[in-house]
Amino acid sequence: MNILMVSLGTPGFIYPSIGLALKLEEKGHTVLFATDARFLNVLSKHGVENANGQDRAYRINAWGDLLTQRRQIRHLESIIESNPVDVIVTHVLSLGAVFISRKHNIPLAVTGLSAYIWPTTEPCPEIISEPEATNRQWNYDDMMRIYNKLLTSFQLPTCATDYEESPLLGDLFLVQSVPEFEPYLHLLPGKVHCVGNCQWEPYVNDLEVDTWIEESRDLDMPIIYVQIGRAFEKESFWPYLTDVFGGQSVRVAGSAGRSDDELDIPRNFFVRDHVPQERVLRHACAVISNGHTTSVLGALSHGLPMLLFPNGSGTYEIALRCRSAGVAIGLSTKKINAGVVEASYQKIMDDEFKANASYFQTLYSRFNGQGYAAGLIEELANTRKAVLRA
Repeated sequence: MNILMVSLGTPGFIYPSIGLALKLEEKGHTVLFATDARFLNVLSKHGVENANGQDRAYRINAWGDLLTQRRQIRHLESIIESNPVDVIVTHVLSLGAVFISRKHNIPLAVTGLSAYIWPTTEPCPEIISEPEATNRQWNYDDMMRIYNKLLTSFQLPTCATDYEESPLLGDLFLVQSVPEFEPYLHLLPGKVHCVGNCQWEPYVNDLEVDTWIEESRDLDMPIIYVQIGRAFEKESFWPYLTDVFGGQSVRVAGSAGRSDDELDIPRNFFVRDHVPQERVLRHACAVISNGHTTSVLGALSHGLPMLLFPNGSGTYEIALRCRSAGVAIGLSTKKINAGVVEASYQKIMDDEFKANASYFQTLYSRFNGQGYAAGLIEELANTRKAVLRA
């Protein structure tokens, strides 16, 4: 089986795609990777040799830009002209891959986030409130608007298909979640499957991080892992963390590669562009982030409660799911102060939040995320038909 893996150029998408590619190759399949040229060395370093990069077609900060999408389409066209492709595997922001799949009638698998962020097929007000349902509909409609704009640029008719047959779902849609985290799963399109945690992180020797963790353990200080995302011209939560935790008997490890701001770093904080998440989470007591998929899945898979400041695509729905599951408190930087942050942190450290986090850790541990996803992709390639839930 020949698989074309399409990923935007950011670690949050690249690393899970590498993990899935390696799993598919382990099963005997051939994987060709298309992504940002800046990541070709990363792919090669971690065992993905069959890769093709393009400089400006896979930039994460321009995923919705029409010119970027058209570059992506041209790049993918050049790949499939000279390589047989049985199935395309991509994620929710790669609209060029959706376009190519439909144009060439190639089965498409789409990897989603740590929660399903689009509408249910029927209202379920007992689970999803009216404001949340409205926001989910907006998420979907806006994505379809961007996709239809792409179609129009090629003088093609816009897509007005039934929601369950939406091109955005592909023929197989993989949500990195478990059924207990998605209690409305029965009201989602049949192509949507919960596959658990599909995140992957390479192991690298990192003496600096290992030494810092060992020092924290010797000092008997709890460790909090923080992932700092982009503020998108809004107020960052970081100053509140330095006010609350700076100089206290706690240690904070922060990944700040996507931060827009200059960061004040107290002495008990360890901050780099990238801190290996898996390495730290094994020793952490809590996770604080904007609620993006990588940090949330890390917390859920390690049984850690979360303090979330949603800001960005999908993070509001993810934060609501985490709150409903009793594993997180969600806050807005518009309505808080240091006292609220400190009280919220103390709250997520109580026994109820810890027990809920431990419960979901058990549920996620039952899913072999990469292996389960690979099996569904094999089924899609073999049948060339939509893979529906049983």
